[in-house]
Amino acid sequence: MKVTKQEILRPKINNIESIETDTLYQRINNDPTTNSAIQCLTELLQRQEKQMQELKEEITKANQEIKKLDSKVTPPKKKCGRKQKKYYYDTGLVDDAELLRLIDGEFITISKLEKKVGAKKNVLRRRYERLKAKENNSNP
Repeated sequence: MKVTKQEILRPKINNIESIETDTLYQRINNDPTTNSAIQCLTELLQRQEKQMQELKEEITKANQEIKKLDSKVTPPKKKCGRKQKKYYYDTGLVDDAELLRLIDGEFITISKLEKKVGAKKNVLRRRYERLKAKENNSNP
């Protein structure tokens, strides 16, 4: 007989995988022969179960908040058409604001500006007209 081998003897429970969680908890809680290790494990399991329930509740609340925010946000519209080509005049970019300033301030005509920056015919004229139409529609 070998006495030096120290293993904890654990009883084998048949089909333990198929037993429902509630039934397992009932067996653990109602067993009068439980030792301190099993009681500690039971407490740990109950704490983890409680934490998991709290986290599930937080996840559902967060998902509800996300759905509310998604319904309030409108998706950005895709811009149709071509990208605007960049033109430079006197080492400065001729963007929308600069185009309006040059033409409205009568510093240069549209046709002369198109020639100086190398734009094709009526490109800047149409851009200017669209900007003016947008400006008029936004300020009724």
